[in-house]
Amino acid sequence: MLFLLIQSFKNTEKTSEYYSPTDYHPTVMFGSSGAAATGFGDRTGGPVAIGTCTNCHSGGSYSPSISLNITDNGGNPITDYIPGQEYNLSFQITNTNGTPGGYGMQATALLANNAAAGTFSTPSSNAQIIPLSGRSYFEHNMRSATPTFTSKWTAPSSGSGAITFYFVGNAVNGNGGTSGDQASAATSKVLGETLSTSDFVFRKH
Repeated sequence: MLFLLIQSFKNTEKTSEYYSPTDYHPTVMFGSSGAAATGFGDRTGGPVAIGTCTNCHSGGSYSPSISLNITDNGGNPITDYIPGQEYNLSFQITNTNGTPGGYGMQATALLANNAAAGTFSTPSSNAQIIPLSGRSYFEHNMRSATPTFTSKWTAPSSGSGAITFYFVGNAVNGNGGTSGDQASAATSKVLGETLSTSDFVFRKH
């Protein structure tokens, strides 16, 4: 009986060790989904981030950079948003060295006070939208063969002011771990708010 109890305790120890973050967790979780979805939080490099992808993914010889193209539903690039209007986001990772086995990314949009700005929706098939700490994160949902990630974004309400997108990309070798990968620099893009005539007070002189 005592032997069975000791053996049961040892089996329990082995089960606990299997889920140890320092031993197994990085290999299993980083090989598939995004940081917000797998409990590693905001890695965009923004003001509320706990780092970037470089905190875990490193050692690669790639040279990735990431850009964001924002257009209205007519396909026209924008630099200012109309409150409540829907726009199209396209995040593009460009790599200039080596041949990555796949790509990943993470992005969020914040107001000046670091609250969530607007709403992400309709992610591309290689992406997902994850709520975290009252904010919304757009990120890869698997190792993506394509370096392009798209979604819709609905601008916040009137009076929100300028908003900032914070984002980072990752070029990976596809070995299921975090070694031999290379992250882009943390990047940001600001959109101003387009004011309507109701935001102004007209006076006769």
